[in-house]
Amino acid sequence: MATDKQRDALQTIFSFFLGLMVLAFIRVGVNAFYQSPAEKDAPQLQKLSRQQRAIETKTTKNGERPATDQAELGWLGFVKGRQVSAVERSRMASVRYLFSGGVA
Repeated sequence: MATDKQRDALQTIFSFFLGLMVLAFIRVGVNAFYQSPAEKDAPQLQKLSRQQRAIETKTTKNGERPATDQAELGWLGFVKGRQVSAVERSRMASVRYLFSGGVA
């Protein structure tokens, strides 16, 4: 009787870990062929960051930025924030889709 219980316990543990291995295999396969939303928008965000750094590193004689540079920095920050929030919304939508069992 004790061996039957042990066998059932080992079988349950084995099934659980086998399920984890299958899940990991599927996850690696999905990640290999589908880009995440963050990777799709990375070039745009890098371009905005480069533009922002270029303006921030400009120096004037008195150490202050002209109003046009300040305005452009504000605009770049706004656009970059919109990009990041769009990426986050897209990521959350894909997570909700996965946890809903694939029902949109």
